[in-house]
Amino acid sequence: MYGPPGHAYVYFTYGNHWLFNCITRAEGEPQAVLIRAIQPTEGLEIIASRRKDRPEKVWTDGPGKLTKALGIDGTHNGADLTDPKAIIFIEPGNAVPAKLVSTGPRIGLYTVPEPWKSKPWRFLVTARI
Repeated sequence: MYGPPGHAYVYFTYGNHWLFNCITRAEGEPQAVLIRAIQPTEGLEIIASRRKDRPEKVWTDGPGKLTKALGIDGTHNGADLTDPKAIIFIEPGNAVPAKLVSTGPRIGLYTVPEPWKSKPWRFLVTARI
């Protein structure tokens, strides 16, 4: 998470899941965004093979499910997400009208004190684009 902005920070958690983050601040400043879910529009056959026996609507609706569907693991840590020639990169998507975006506090922060517990750090598109 201390790496350069625009690079991947991928780590293993709970002895079970890889989590994928995009570093967002200058090198040495530990700030990143956890990519919690996506609406895939390409590579659906590959995702389907990795998420066998799961309905399409839940293939990528959680951070561990997302990494499994995309085949992201520790080998992707440090990847340059701004390089369209890289194995994994972030590109512009469809515009999302503000009326379809809801916000709320992070889930599972039971012991975090206020005001951090209630900050709207979770963004959710409420309808399929």
